[in-house]
Amino acid sequence: MDVRQAVAARRSVRGFLDTPVPLAQLRDLAEAAARAPSGGNLQPWHVQIVQGDAMARLKALMADRLASGASEAPQYAIYPPELDDPWRGRRFAVGEALYDRLGIPREDKAGRRRWFAANYRFFGAPAAYFCSVDRRMGPPQWSDLGMYLQTLMLLAVEAGLATCPQECWAMYPETVGRFLDLPEGRMLFCGVAIGFEDTEALANALRSERAPADEWLSVVATDRHSLTPRYEEVKTRRFARRRGGRGGVARVATLRLDLDRDRQAARAANATPLRPPRLRANKTPFSSCLSARRKLHHDGECRSALEAGPRIKSGVTGATGPLAPASTP
Repeated sequence: MDVRQAVAARRSVRGFLDTPVPLAQLRDLAEAAARAPSGGNLQPWHVQIVQGDAMARLKALMADRLASGASEAPQYAIYPPELDDPWRGRRFAVGEALYDRLGIPREDKAGRRRWFAANYRFFGAPAAYFCSVDRRMGPPQWSDLGMYLQTLMLLAVEAGLATCPQECWAMYPETVGRFLDLPEGRMLFCGVAIGFEDTEALANALRSERAPADEWLSVVATDRHSLTPRYEEVKTRRFARRRGGRGGVARVATLRLDLDRDRQAARAANATPLRPPRLRANKTPFSSCLSARRKLHHDGECRSALEAGPRIKSGVTGATGPLAPASTP
């Protein structure tokens, strides 16, 4: 299975078999998902695996909590307080599609509450991950958690497992936090149920729709940048002309025609026209200039030495002066 197939196959499964998943496999998936990107390589996620007896205790704890009718301050707002369209419409549509498959009409409030309580039984999954994050982290690190969780769920699909990310656990942060023994500075983000899909579960017949790409995908206009390759071509040809040394007049004429054509295209596209590249005259190579300067410097030193003549140190005054010719006795 390639990545594209895993992305297409992943969905939130709300009905699992009780077939256990080996702990070694759960650990392997969590460790492999840590290759997910994170800003500054902070890797802000903290992950805990719950299964077996621990999961049974958590299910019983949540059943008592729900039966008592007690509520807690949510860890965060799962949805914005004022959700407008198109987001409100999408949420409403997927909820109604799910309850329609379950056969629970809108008027059956008690039936819908009972179904929602199945979240806290992990929809029958034999294991789950809980993801938490340091409270000092901000929205950028929350996006890192999302990339980690998506990577984890895609790896699960590759392994033949199904998952269901569950933000509902953030509605009981105190109860779940005590059960998981989270430090004071750690915030519960979500849970992820994992196991083998029950293909006969009615809820698993749901395949949520995705908005058409035209609603959220756009391409930045490329008119202003479409001349860049042409400009690079002009620069390349100018470099070739300077290296070639012949046919300069013809090449300059060709460049002028190219630039005129580019200006016309820019005006037609209402874009900023290109500035013509400067045509520089040929310059003497730097190595030749350096050799000439060294030669002049050497010749100047030789002339100065010949004009001054040899110099010796006087034994009387300690001064230096020209060496006088030997006198005739």
